[in-house]
Amino acid sequence: MAIYTDVVARAQEQFLEALERAQDRSVGVIESAGRVAAGIVPARLLTRRLDGAVPPEEVVKLTLGFSERLISQQRHYAERLVAAVGSAGSEARSARTRPPASRAAARPKASSTRSDGATGKRATTAGTTAAGS
Repeated sequence: MAIYTDVVARAQEQFLEALERAQDRSVGVIESAGRVAAGIVPARLLTRRLDGAVPPEEVVKLTLGFSERLISQQRHYAERLVAAVGSAGSEARSARTRPPASRAAARPKASSTRSDGATGKRATTAGTTAAGS
């Protein structure tokens, strides 16, 4: 089990590091492009379309806020699912170790209060009871 968790943790860390390097590069490109554009194009042309738009910070907050809530809900679901599977497994294991219930104990007992005068005695073909009545 330790090997699996080590491999997964290492792969996840490598992925996150590579993603961070790519993100750093893209932010650097935008910053450089902004500096170059600022020297060539008037600022009002670069920002005019953004004046009536939703602020980018708000977009990030809404989008990633939802993603965080979704991940949290999925984590909670996965943890509940793992607990349910574990509980079902332990119940199945304990059921196998319990002695089987006897069939007689599992059957309901005949009621002593029967209607129409039935006493639990078996009728014979001649209409008399087999118990000697």
